Amino acid sequence: MYKKVLLAVDGSETSMKAARIANSYLEKGVAEEITIAHVFMSREGSNYYIGSDISEKIIAASKENGEMVLEEAKAVFTSPEKVKTILKPGDIAHTIVKIAKDYDLIIIGSRGMNTIAGLLMGSVSSRVVQYADRPVLIVK
Repeated sequence: MYKKVLLAVDGSETSMKAARIANSYLEKGVAEEITIAHVFMSREGSNYYIGSDISEKIIAASKENGEMVLEEAKAVFTSPEKVKTILKPGDIAHTIVKIAKDYDLIIIGSRGMNTIAGLLMGSVSSRVVQYADRPVLIVK
């Protein structure tokens, strides 16, 4: 039994599958509450600088997209009163691990939206497993 579960989503099919599994945990009483987290790009999480105006627009668009991703993931749940959402900027894996310090379990999809970056520097899920000090359920 998990009191608090963190579900990390990015809008990909595997993150939506992870949301359905998290919902089943709530329905079966395996989890008491779920927090859905989405981490969006920030200046700190970026490895390059493309100019203030452009980067501010990209960050704003990333945040807006993140809000939509959270709404879509929350719509999966049959008990939305037991579901919270968090939208944060930053490096995705490190931010998820930082948020997860108050949770019993992290649920995350195995492959996200950016498969090319995953091939070059490792997937977010593998980095979360590497850095997390609590159980991580990776959904394929």
